[in-house]
Amino acid sequence: MNRMLSVKKEISGFTLLEVMIALVILTIGILGIASMQISAIRGNSHGRQISEATSVASALMENLLAREYADACLVDTTADGDSGLDDSFDDRDLPHPTSTDTDDCIAVPVNVPQGYNLFWNVAEDWPSNRTKTIRIFVEGPQIQTFSIDMIKADI
Repeated sequence: MNRMLSVKKEISGFTLLEVMIALVILTIGILGIASMQISAIRGNSHGRQISEATSVASALMENLLAREYADACLVDTTADGDSGLDDSFDDRDLPHPTSTDTDDCIAVPVNVPQGYNLFWNVAEDWPSNRTKTIRIFVEGPQIQTFSIDMIKADI
């Protein structure tokens, strides 16, 4: 009778092959999760850069809007009107060369992150008389150029 019991006994547990297959599947899953983490970190970094750039542009816009209508910083120095609003960094409107406060225009009231280009263009009498459209551009590393527009009226 003892003999029959020992024959019927089954060996329980996992084989080495089953354990190795389970480890391979687990490893593939963990690598997928790690890849998603890296993508999330990159996305967060990109979002932070866009937030910084937007903050810088908003602060500069507030600085420009607080100036007098005839301020040298708000002159269309290239005299190209509304067609010059989309000018590039090299063709941008600069403060009038005879202005004594040129440095005041260039000095941005916030900390511009390293590697960013911040510039603006002005269109006088557009979209109507006695108004100026100010378009601020922000170019930065790893972000597309974007702009913020505001209209300042001569009141």
